[in-house]
Amino acid sequence: MEHMATMALSFPDFGDLLRHMLWEPRTVAREPISVLDHGERFRQSSLTDIAALDADLDAWIEEGMRIRAQVWEMPRTETEASEEAQLLGQVIEIFEANRLREAKDLGRMQKAFRRDQKAAEKISKSAADILREVDGRLLSHLERSIEARLEFALFMRAHRAELDTDSRGGPVFDNTTDLEAYLNSIMAS
Repeated sequence: MEHMATMALSFPDFGDLLRHMLWEPRTVAREPISVLDHGERFRQSSLTDIAALDADLDAWIEEGMRIRAQVWEMPRTETEASEEAQLLGQVIEIFEANRLREAKDLGRMQKAFRRDQKAAEKISKSAADILREVDGRLLSHLERSIEARLEFALFMRAHRAELDTDSRGGPVFDNTTDLEAYLNSIMAS
């Protein structure tokens, strides 16, 4: 961790990259099913909260585009590039492991939501419909959030490969025809 702090101080753009990676979306909490007695109020409140989460994510994605451009263009000595690539490798592993954990949590959440929707169906069809709508919007947001952050991980992998050619781990293709031939050969084997 001390090495990360040193890198962040030496290269302000790298500090922005780390801060961006460490961003955690607001905690998502859905009201308990008993709140459905207030159907439309529950629906409006939930959809407003999800819209705010979407706005936060949109801002994070936009900031990520700015950081990508800055980090990509940042000049480095060979030693600095090697150190940054090594550090990025460690950070990428942690970052991706957290996203995989979130994806597993999302699967458990989907199952819990289906149980809640079945229980809501016993209260009323409109309660179940409202819950399905809210749950669908919330799950869509969470899937989009995980996808956006995994896309950022891909950028970090590409950046690391650019900094340290030994981290590329595979052949490099200059044209799509060669790439396609290589991929087809892998699929055939």
